[in-house]
Amino acid sequence: MSVTGATTRNDYVASSDQTVFPYTFQTLAASDITVIVNGVIKSLGSDYSVSNVGVAGGGNITLTSGAVTSQIVNIFLDMAIDRTTQYQNAGDFLASDVNGDFDKSYVALNQVQSEVSRSIGLKDRD
Repeated sequence: MSVTGATTRNDYVASSDQTVFPYTFQTLAASDITVIVNGVIKSLGSDYSVSNVGVAGGGNITLTSGAVTSQIVNIFLDMAIDRTTQYQNAGDFLASDVNGDFDKSYVALNQVQSEVSRSIGLKDRD
């Protein structure tokens, strides 16, 4: 699959009993998304579910219980940046493995770019 550059964070102000909140970025695993409601980190499975994992355009976060009016809902990519694939000398060099590694790298770069854009920084000349 191709990976496009995208913000890796969506923030919402909930309406009464709202349960579905779109996320607009690609994730490679449901566990790579963090959901915070009014400053409280929610748990995947018990508090919310994730749809469209692996889809470039994102999907939806569905809360198991509706949000209260004006609650702040933060959804962001929070994947571990690590390398878990090890290629072997004279071993298989499969396109699916290589593409998966490159996809993970580019999704991680999108995450880092979003984090950097939210930080305080110096001007280029400083």
